[in-house]
Amino acid sequence: MPKVSIGLPCYNEAPFIEETVGSILAQTEADFELLICDNASTDGTQEILKKLAQEDSRIKLHASSTNIGAPANFIKAWELATSPYFMWMGGHDRLGKDYVKKLRLVLDADPQCSLAHADAIYFARDGSDIPGEQVYEAPDVSDESPVQRFKVIVWQLIRCDIIHGLMRRERVHRPLLTSCRAPDLVLLADLALRGKFRRVPELMFFRRQVREAETPEEWKKRQEQQGVADPSQSVKESWKGTRDAHLDLPGAATLPARERHTIRLALHQAFLERHLVEWDPSTEEAGFWERLQMKAASPEGQEHIRQRIRQRVARRARLDDASTRARLEREVAMLLKENHRLRKELAKLKR
Repeated sequence: MPKVSIGLPCYNEAPFIEETVGSILAQTEADFELLICDNASTDGTQEILKKLAQEDSRIKLHASSTNIGAPANFIKAWELATSPYFMWMGGHDRLGKDYVKKLRLVLDADPQCSLAHADAIYFARDGSDIPGEQVYEAPDVSDESPVQRFKVIVWQLIRCDIIHGLMRRERVHRPLLTSCRAPDLVLLADLALRGKFRRVPELMFFRRQVREAETPEEWKKRQEQQGVADPSQSVKESWKGTRDAHLDLPGAATLPARERHTIRLALHQAFLERHLVEWDPSTEEAGFWERLQMKAASPEGQEHIRQRIRQRVARRARLDDASTRARLEREVAMLLKENHRLRKELAKLKR
């Protein structure tokens, strides 16, 4: 059995797939299997992969005759894995030659670590550098407390590049690989509850920017085509589905009740302020809504909301796009409205 399984789900990646596979086969870590799951590509990707598989026995090609959707294809790659360590690879991305080995050594050295990852950067579709693009260093998820690690994921994570890190396969909970919006965020939150993340501070993951910047509507349409989003849902409703997918994560099951409450509190606050998803008290246990209101209306909570509003206003001032400015103005207005409502509710509770 190899030490590492690399899952590569792909669809119509003919211009890039050979370079991607080449960066994997060139790894200084030799003890791995490469599980390529082609999702019924129509651009010649399968033909390229068949040739590559004949040249290297570490490649195991699993080609679908019909398109099963992106989520199912990612799950398929994970289910085919046999190794204790697993990672997903994008069909158009590249790895530095020491990526797998250095991350594997981190997991070997720390049994408490759920996931090891390195720094990442985007590059252009044609392979060139993107002017002004910065290396992304993911936030620190190595705290001893599972609650603090969870908070970092739902509050601070901006990009989910670390989903391409190396993880302990046994800690990946299969039902979390769902078709909600941003399922990688849900999986990372559960992994953070199960163990620390360790960062290797080196630039070793390179993500190709294969498409231009998308509007929310364009993004939603693409997600629907890939079987990731529900076409009947608004963007806000889709984020609500993601929030609900975080409820009762398996990784939280063994935590004390107080820590589970803290996790749910952080989840609701984060999704209100980051994605404007309101709280629904009818879905919570007795007393939770009151604690949530008091927390949000505390001096610390009030100051945090004010800081978030100032950040949004400052960002709005730097933007030239009228539609983006209008959206941010609506977000600020909703935050102010929600803040006012919470203060009124708190006043009622004190009577």
